Amino acid sequence: MMIRPVRSALREVRASADGKVYICNTGDLVGSQSKIQRIPADFHAGTPIEDVAPLPRIGPPPDRTVGNPDGSQDVIEFGNNASAPNAMAFRSDSSLFVSDSFRGAIFRIENADLCTGSCSVSTVQHDALLATAGFPPFGANGIAFDSSGRLWVAANQADEVVVLNGEWI
Repeated sequence: MMIRPVRSALREVRASADGKVYICNTGDLVGSQSKIQRIPADFHAGTPIEDVAPLPRIGPPPDRTVGNPDGSQDVIEFGNNASAPNAMAFRSDSSLFVSDSFRGAIFRIENADLCTGSCSVSTVQHDALLATAGFPPFGANGIAFDSSGRLWVAANQADEVVVLNGEWI
């Protein structure tokens, strides 16, 4: 087994059909920009880690209003601009989807296995229900595609599992 030291805050790894391992690098937590990286599965100590794409700086999600047991309401304001990519899933067309717990976002990298250099990243969803508002400190914290192509998201902050319909993807 080869262990490769990386100076960053790594959160998730995912193998792809192209024989590479994709990495969520939460650089925002250690002073650099968060990004997705990849390395061949058969890497050795000298194999360079390739930057696939930095995650866009989209800011915090919109405010969220929540009801209280006494009928009053509170407004949760998200002020955290830090990115915390922490889960990835490949769609059948090789697009890579990435969840970001702190910013309540789902990103898409089209044809992740074919792109080189800095790949194009689009924001699929940016929603307060997928963000972190307390404990546990993770919002969108797990994603997976089903056989119908729907993206399921573990929205820990809301204690829910949600499905993003085709309109969002």
